Amino acid sequence: AATPPEVLLLHAAGAPKLVAEFVLHPDQSHPAPVLLPALRALGTLARGLGNPELVAKMGDVHAIHAAASALLNSDLEVVVASVQVLVSLITSNPGNQAVAMRLMVVDHCVKVLKKHGDKSRELRHVIVRLLANMFVLSRQHNVVALLTTGGFDVVRNAMAAEEEANPDFLCDVFMLYVALMKEVESSRSDFVEKGILSDVTSVLESNKADLNVAFQALDVVWMSSLSTGSREKVGSDQALFPIVLETIRLHDELMYIHSKGVRTLTAVARVYSLCDSDTPDLNSNISLMFSDEVIGYALSSIERALNDEDTTLCFYSVEFSRILVKLVPKLKSPPPAAAMTQLYKSTEVAAEIATAY
Repeated sequence: AATPPEVLLLHAAGAPKLVAEFVLHPDQSHPAPVLLPALRALGTLARGLGNPELVAKMGDVHAIHAAASALLNSDLEVVVASVQVLVSLITSNPGNQAVAMRLMVVDHCVKVLKKHGDKSRELRHVIVRLLANMFVLSRQHNVVALLTTGGFDVVRNAMAAEEEANPDFLCDVFMLYVALMKEVESSRSDFVEKGILSDVTSVLESNKADLNVAFQALDVVWMSSLSTGSREKVGSDQALFPIVLETIRLHDELMYIHSKGVRTLTAVARVYSLCDSDTPDLNSNISLMFSDEVIGYALSSIERALNDEDTTLCFYSVEFSRILVKLVPKLKSPPPAAAMTQLYKSTEVAAEIATAY
């Protein structure tokens, strides 16, 4: 790849416009060996500039149009190269997303994944990365485009096709899930019904030690727990809570994982408190909440929040203890005495926080 000074010279000489026009030339249908170097040149011109304005100009001179036009090419190498150009153009300048949306890039990506997702691992990875960045960086765009084209199922299938998933790819998938669930509230229940929590559980079973995967997975669980239409599904999932707790424990020394972990546990506990008492496996799930470890975790989290003067963590820690108290009547047998002693101690500390704040 060219060094940044050379890239700047190429931009100054009008290279992006020339290459884009070459790819888009209406009088000729370029074979793959000709398109590939042209698309790779566009990718080089868009990467690593540290100059969003310059990359934005590439959208003005049809570079995005050129890359998008190659998305439906029959040659998979050309498709991969075109997606890589789009990833570079969009991550270097989020303003280019509006252009990509108008050019139906989301629809084209879903079509390509449906048709060729099982043939190329690299293709799956770059398309999911592109979609994740389209929605994470600028969520005001119309996420319904992905949902109405069956994109969610296609992305899930792409993840299922991975024999040994790359952590970066898993993070991109989870980032995409969260972005969609934040924007379209009805998608939360839909995703949970389709098995998103079992996806998270299976991914964490083998990737919980990866910090970035853990971070994104906890966000997915949190968003799933906010759905009012899928409480019973969350409440009866026996595999979810133990693996979430184990993941949090692995990374708990990091404050931002601890804070996200408490928020996630609070959301799950709230779901348990709102479920009907006849929800399958609910009692055994609530019983897990009353282990010495979880109650101790709640208390230590409150104390940690006080020591760090972290008001957000204070809120979630107190809320977690408050919901645990509400869960006691739902238990079919009394919780361990030691756990209850710890719980009441945490509520005493919670009262101190209420006074302090």
